[in-house]
Amino acid sequence: MSSAFIRSDTSRRADIRYCCGSTGAGKSSYIKADVAADKRLLVFDPDDEYGDIPGIVSFHDGPALLAALKEHKTKPFKARLVQGGQAAFELCNSLAFAWTNCSYIAEEIADVTRVGKAPQHWGQLLRRGRKRAIKIYMTTQRPSEADKTALTQASIVRTGLLGRHADREALARDMDIPIALMEKLRPLDFIEAHRDAQRRVFVGNAADGTREEITARLRDNAPEAEPKPAQKAPVTAKKPANNSVKAPRRNAAQKAGTLKA
Repeated sequence: MSSAFIRSDTSRRADIRYCCGSTGAGKSSYIKADVAADKRLLVFDPDDEYGDIPGIVSFHDGPALLAALKEHKTKPFKARLVQGGQAAFELCNSLAFAWTNCSYIAEEIADVTRVGKAPQHWGQLLRRGRKRAIKIYMTTQRPSEADKTALTQASIVRTGLLGRHADREALARDMDIPIALMEKLRPLDFIEAHRDAQRRVFVGNAADGTREEITARLRDNAPEAEPKPAQKAPVTAKKPANNSVKAPRRNAAQKAGTLKA
């Protein structure tokens, strides 16, 4: 499928949302609310999570989805591929990149990516989708096992409660927040880190709709850098004391008298 755009636009800002959390943490609810007004949407939906989006059309094989996207090359359309596996994932990635000007959702990327190098079409979408007006959402319950390219490219990282300490530790490090903040999360609580110039951080709860910025508080409570230990002056070896008694120097007259004798 040829691209719906002839020229890419390098001035566009990246909009890539990395959403983590255990089952029931509110990942898909957050994404559904965020894309509710979007006109063009494509979803890789192996667990059948997004069938309740109004107007979305479900597909269970790649060729039928490809034909539908060609038919709606520049028109409003919402579609999802209800099929799992890396082949279906990479197909969706390539179709989203070619379709352009859309929102794209990839569910549970830890099942179809590895910690190392991103799959070809997924990596292309993450690195170059911005220029083609593609907004990307991805979810995972296991961020420590998912593709690191996705986390590196994310403009917003949002996490709910995570069951494994390894996941909490890895994500806290990448979000540049104290792990204690991750440990305090309750069901439907979230932390949202924006990777913009201000490095803003928000906390809230999806059930009651609260959302509060805590950027300044985190900076104020950041531990001060430990002072460097004072450098000791280099130790120089002392010359051993010379306890021998030197004979007094003789003057010229004494020297002359000795010679005459």
